Amino acid sequence: MADPTSPGGPTNPASPVETNSPANSNEWRKIAGRIISIVLILVACVLVLFVWDIIEHHPRTDDAIAAANVIGVAPRVSGPIIKLNVVDNQQVNAGDVLFEIDPSDYQLQADNAQAALTSLDRQIEVAHSQDENLRYQVKASEAGVEEAQAQEKQADDTLKRIQPLLSKGFATADDVERAETAVKVARASLATEEQQLNQAKTTLSTLATLQAQRPGAV
Repeated sequence: MADPTSPGGPTNPASPVETNSPANSNEWRKIAGRIISIVLILVACVLVLFVWDIIEHHPRTDDAIAAANVIGVAPRVSGPIIKLNVVDNQQVNAGDVLFEIDPSDYQLQADNAQAALTSLDRQIEVAHSQDENLRYQVKASEAGVEEAQAQEKQADDTLKRIQPLLSKGFATADDVERAETAVKVARASLATEEQQLNQAKTTLSTLATLQAQRPGAV
């Protein structure tokens, strides 16, 4: 039997071609390196975004100054706050009750005002009860003033007639003195009547003022 390895023997079958050539290996390494680079870049971007989000929403520092919009809130009335319904940085809506002020002082003022109003009502009632009498007094005083004015004029005219007669001997000093006294009495009576008239008118004016001061008065 012939030796297959001998020169004259049968030819050996062809050896398989090696596929993993150095060129193909280098190409795969390049592709893998690019993929890894892209993955690393993406991971780095994700980490950067994650860190940025943390810093943006949860900043931390040992030495910093925070700036924020501040809105001042002040009540229209003053007083001690007895209840606070909000906390710092809380979001509120229009109409929300932020705090409550002690109403004791204002309740006292309201009670005093009510007491004053009650007293005013009583004064008005008394004045109403005296209204007709006051109007009668005004009319009577007006009539008294007119009568006193007439008496004062008459006494003055009498004095003016008697004074020239004294020098002519047709009147005595006593006549002149009595005429002067009559003038003084008439003037005093006129002053009294005018004072009473003014008092009556003042009382009526006070009544009208009280009625005007009453809340709801027309």
